[in-house]
Amino acid sequence: MARKPADQTVQRRDILLAAASVFQERGYAGTTMADIAGKVNLTAGSLYHHFPAGKRDLLLAVLNDGLDIVLKQVNEIISAGSGPGETLRRLIEAHVVGVTENTSVGAAMVFEIHNVLDLAGESPERDTFVCRRDEFEHCYRQVIEAGIEAGVFRQVDTAIFTKALLGAHNWVSVSIPLCLLALILTYLFLWYSVVTTDASKSPHYRLKVTATITANADVERPTAAHGTESVIPFAC
Repeated sequence: MARKPADQTVQRRDILLAAASVFQERGYAGTTMADIAGKVNLTAGSLYHHFPAGKRDLLLAVLNDGLDIVLKQVNEIISAGSGPGETLRRLIEAHVVGVTENTSVGAAMVFEIHNVLDLAGESPERDTFVCRRDEFEHCYRQVIEAGIEAGVFRQVDTAIFTKALLGAHNWVSVSIPLCLLALILTYLFLWYSVVTTDASKSPHYRLKVTATITANADVERPTAAHGTESVIPFAC
Protein backbone atom coordinates (compact mmCIF):
# COMPACT_ATOMS: atom_id res chain seq x y z
CA MET A 1 0.00 0.00 0.00
CA ALA A 2 1.33 3.42 -0.94
CA ARG A 3 2.35 5.74 1.85
CA LYS A 4 0.48 9.04 2.26
CA PRO A 5 2.20 12.30 1.34
CA ALA A 6 2.61 15.04 3.93
CA ASP A 7 -0.35 17.06 2.71
CA GLN A 8 -2.81 14.16 2.99
CA THR A 9 -4.86 14.27 6.17
CA VAL A 10 -3.70 12.12 9.07
CA GLN A 11 -5.20 12.86 12.44
CA ARG A 12 -2.65 14.15 14.96
CA ARG A 13 -4.20 11.94 17.63
CA ASP A 14 -3.58 8.85 15.46
CA ILE A 15 0.08 9.80 15.06
CA LEU A 16 0.51 10.27 18.82
CA LEU A 17 -1.13 6.95 19.64
CA ALA A 18 1.07 5.24 17.06
CA ALA A 19 4.17 6.87 18.52
CA ALA A 20 3.23 5.85 22.07
CA SER A 21 2.64 2.28 20.90
CA VAL A 22 6.03 2.05 19.17
CA PHE A 23 7.83 3.64 22.14
CA GLN A 24 6.26 0.97 24.35
CA GLU A 25 7.26 -1.85 22.00
CA ARG A 26 10.80 -0.73 21.13
CA GLY A 27 11.76 1.92 23.68
CA TYR A 28 12.57 5.50 22.77
CA ALA A 29 16.19 4.73 21.85
CA GLY A 30 15.18 1.82 19.62
CA THR A 31 12.43 3.70 17.79
CA THR A 32 12.91 5.41 14.43
CA MET A 33 10.67 7.92 12.70
CA ALA A 34 10.16 5.29 9.98
CA ASP A 35 8.79 2.86 12.60
CA ILE A 36 6.19 5.40 13.72
CA ALA A 37 5.38 6.55 10.19
CA GLY A 38 4.68 2.98 9.16
CA LYS A 39 2.01 2.67 11.86
CA VAL A 40 -0.06 5.45 10.25
CA ASN A 41 0.89 4.70 6.63
CA LEU A 42 3.08 7.79 6.21
CA THR A 43 6.61 8.13 4.89
CA ALA A 44 9.24 9.19 7.41
CA GLY A 45 9.67 12.43 5.46
CA SER A 46 5.96 13.15 5.79
CA LEU A 47 6.15 12.55 9.54
CA TYR A 48 9.02 15.05 9.83
CA HIS A 49 6.70 17.53 8.11
CA HIS A 50 4.39 17.24 11.13
CA PHE A 51 7.18 16.96 13.75
CA PRO A 52 10.34 18.69 12.44
CA ALA A 53 12.49 17.84 15.48
CA GLY A 54 11.78 14.16 15.04
CA LYS A 55 10.98 11.68 17.77
CA ARG A 56 11.89 14.12 20.55
CA ASP A 57 8.97 16.28 19.42
CA LEU A 58 6.78 13.21 19.20
CA LEU A 59 7.62 12.03 22.71
CA LEU A 60 6.90 15.49 24.12
CA ALA A 61 3.63 15.57 22.21
CA VAL A 62 2.64 12.14 23.56
CA LEU A 63 3.39 13.19 27.14
CA ASN A 64 1.63 16.56 26.77
CA ASP A 65 -1.40 14.91 25.21
CA GLY A 66 -1.63 12.60 28.20
CA LEU A 67 -1.37 15.58 30.53
CA ASP A 68 -4.12 17.39 28.61
CA ILE A 69 -6.50 14.53 29.31
CA VAL A 70 -5.70 14.08 33.00
CA LEU A 71 -5.64 17.81 33.74
CA LYS A 72 -9.09 18.13 32.19
CA GLN A 73 -10.34 15.29 34.39
CA VAL A 74 -8.73 16.76 37.50
CA ASN A 75 -10.18 20.20 36.92
CA GLU A 76 -13.66 18.78 36.35
CA ILE A 77 -13.51 16.69 39.53
CA ILE A 78 -12.21 19.54 41.67
CA SER A 79 -14.73 21.97 40.18
CA ALA A 80 -17.56 19.67 41.28
CA GLY A 81 -17.01 21.06 44.78
CA SER A 82 -17.13 17.79 46.74
CA GLY A 83 -15.31 17.49 50.05
CA PRO A 84 -11.60 16.60 50.12
CA GLY A 85 -12.24 12.93 50.88
CA GLU A 86 -14.64 12.36 48.01
CA THR A 87 -12.54 14.50 45.68
CA LEU A 88 -9.38 12.47 46.37
CA ARG A 89 -11.28 9.21 45.94
CA ARG A 90 -12.63 10.36 42.55
CA LEU A 91 -9.19 11.60 41.44
CA ILE A 92 -7.63 8.23 42.24
CA GLU A 93 -10.35 6.28 40.44
CA ALA A 94 -10.38 8.49 37.34
CA HIS A 95 -6.61 8.39 36.94
CA VAL A 96 -6.30 4.62 37.35
CA VAL A 97 -9.15 3.92 34.94
CA GLY A 98 -7.66 6.44 32.52
CA VAL A 99 -4.22 4.85 32.32
CA THR A 100 -5.74 1.42 31.69
CA GLU A 101 -7.55 2.82 28.65
CA ASN A 102 -4.24 3.61 26.92
CA THR A 103 -1.38 1.77 28.55
CA SER A 104 1.18 2.93 25.98
CA VAL A 105 0.86 6.58 27.05
CA GLY A 106 1.16 5.57 30.70
CA ALA A 107 4.21 3.47 29.88
CA ALA A 108 5.81 6.51 28.24
CA MET A 109 5.31 8.41 31.51
CA VAL A 110 7.11 5.64 33.40
CA PHE A 111 9.91 4.59 31.06
CA GLU A 112 10.53 7.41 28.58
CA ILE A 113 9.99 10.64 30.52
CA HIS A 114 13.69 10.79 31.42
CA ASN A 115 14.46 11.36 27.72
CA VAL A 116 12.62 14.66 28.05
CA LEU A 117 13.86 15.63 31.51
CA ASP A 118 17.48 14.89 30.54
CA LEU A 119 17.53 17.14 27.47
CA ALA A 120 20.75 19.14 27.50
CA GLY A 121 20.75 22.93 27.38
CA GLU A 122 17.75 25.18 27.10
CA SER A 123 14.50 23.57 26.04
CA PRO A 124 11.34 25.67 26.31
CA GLU A 125 9.24 22.64 25.32
CA ARG A 126 10.71 20.56 28.15
CA ASP A 127 10.27 23.40 30.64
CA THR A 128 6.62 23.84 29.63
CA PHE A 129 5.99 20.13 30.06
CA VAL A 130 7.61 20.11 33.51
CA CYS A 131 5.50 23.10 34.61
CA ARG A 132 2.32 21.35 33.48
CA ARG A 133 3.32 18.10 35.19
CA ASP A 134 3.97 20.06 38.39
CA GLU A 135 0.55 21.70 38.02
CA PHE A 136 -1.05 18.25 37.89
CA GLU A 137 0.78 17.15 41.03
CA HIS A 138 -0.07 20.42 42.77
CA CYS A 139 -3.79 19.78 42.26
CA TYR A 140 -3.51 16.55 44.26
CA ARG A 141 -1.46 18.25 46.95
CA GLN A 142 -4.04 21.02 47.32
CA VAL A 143 -6.81 18.47 47.87
CA ILE A 144 -4.77 16.61 50.49
CA GLU A 145 -3.75 19.83 52.24
CA ALA A 146 -7.40 20.98 52.28
CA GLY A 147 -8.35 17.66 53.87
CA ILE A 148 -5.69 18.02 56.55
CA GLU A 149 -6.83 21.55 57.33
CA ALA A 150 -10.45 20.39 57.56
CA GLY A 151 -9.51 17.49 59.84
CA VAL A 152 -10.58 14.90 57.25
CA PHE A 153 -7.04 13.61 56.65
CA ARG A 154 -4.23 12.85 59.04
CA GLN A 155 -1.10 14.96 59.06
CA VAL A 156 1.19 13.58 56.35
CA ASP A 157 4.04 14.89 54.24
CA THR A 158 1.90 15.89 51.28
CA ALA A 159 4.81 16.06 48.83
CA ILE A 160 5.99 12.50 49.58
CA PHE A 161 2.48 11.08 49.76
CA THR A 162 1.44 12.66 46.44
CA LYS A 163 4.54 11.48 44.56
CA ALA A 164 4.11 7.95 45.89
CA LEU A 165 0.42 7.91 44.99
CA LEU A 166 0.90 9.22 41.44
CA GLY A 167 3.84 6.88 40.92
CA ALA A 168 1.59 3.94 41.79
CA HIS A 169 -1.00 5.23 39.31
CA ASN A 170 1.53 5.36 36.47
CA TRP A 171 2.82 1.85 37.11
CA VAL A 172 -0.70 0.51 36.57
CA SER A 173 -0.12 1.07 32.86
CA VAL A 174 2.90 -1.22 32.57
CA SER A 175 1.52 -4.26 30.75
CA ILE A 176 -0.72 -5.56 33.50
CA PRO A 177 -3.72 -7.81 32.85
CA LEU A 178 -6.86 -5.74 33.08
CA CYS A 179 -8.40 -8.41 35.27
CA LEU A 180 -6.15 -7.05 38.04
CA LEU A 181 -7.83 -3.64 37.92
CA ALA A 182 -9.95 -4.36 40.99
CA LEU A 183 -6.87 -5.42 42.96
CA ILE A 184 -5.02 -2.28 41.92
CA LEU A 185 -7.94 -0.06 42.86
CA THR A 186 -7.99 -1.81 46.23
CA TYR A 187 -4.32 -1.02 46.70
CA LEU A 188 -4.79 2.62 45.75
CA PHE A 189 -7.79 3.05 48.01
CA LEU A 190 -5.58 1.71 50.79
CA TRP A 191 -3.30 4.67 50.02
CA TYR A 192 -6.38 6.81 50.50
CA SER A 193 -7.07 5.14 53.85
CA VAL A 194 -3.55 6.05 55.02
CA VAL A 195 -4.54 9.69 55.17
CA THR A 196 -8.24 9.62 56.03
CA THR A 197 -9.33 10.14 59.62
CA ASP A 198 -12.86 8.85 58.98
CA ALA A 199 -13.15 5.34 60.42
CA SER A 200 -15.82 4.44 57.89
CA LYS A 201 -13.20 4.85 55.13
CA SER A 202 -10.62 2.61 56.79
CA PRO A 203 -9.52 -0.83 55.49
CA HIS A 204 -11.91 -2.45 57.99
CA TYR A 205 -14.81 -1.38 55.81
CA ARG A 206 -15.91 -1.86 52.22
CA LEU A 207 -15.40 0.76 49.60
CA LYS A 208 -17.64 0.78 46.56
CA VAL A 209 -15.65 1.13 43.38
CA THR A 210 -17.37 2.17 40.19
CA ALA A 211 -15.72 0.44 37.27
CA THR A 212 -17.00 0.58 33.74
CA ILE A 213 -16.51 -2.11 31.19
CA THR A 214 -16.87 -1.42 27.49
CA ALA A 215 -16.03 -3.83 24.73
CA ASN A 216 -13.90 -3.13 21.71
CA ALA A 217 -12.62 -5.51 19.06
CA ASP A 218 -9.86 -6.95 21.21
CA VAL A 219 -10.45 -6.53 24.92
CA GLU A 220 -12.78 -5.16 27.52
CA ARG A 221 -11.53 -1.99 29.15
CA PRO A 222 -12.91 0.21 31.92
CA THR A 223 -14.07 3.69 31.00
CA ALA A 224 -15.77 6.54 32.78
CA ALA A 225 -18.85 6.68 30.54
CA HIS A 226 -21.13 3.97 31.91
CA GLY A 227 -20.55 1.80 34.93
CA THR A 228 -21.43 -1.23 36.95
CA GLU A 229 -20.84 -1.06 40.64
CA SER A 230 -18.67 -3.63 42.36
CA VAL A 231 -17.78 -3.89 46.02
CA ILE A 232 -14.20 -4.57 47.07
CA PRO A 233 -13.95 -5.96 50.62
CA PHE A 234 -11.09 -4.96 52.89
CA ALA A 235 -10.01 -7.24 55.66
CA CYS A 236 -7.34 -6.83 58.33
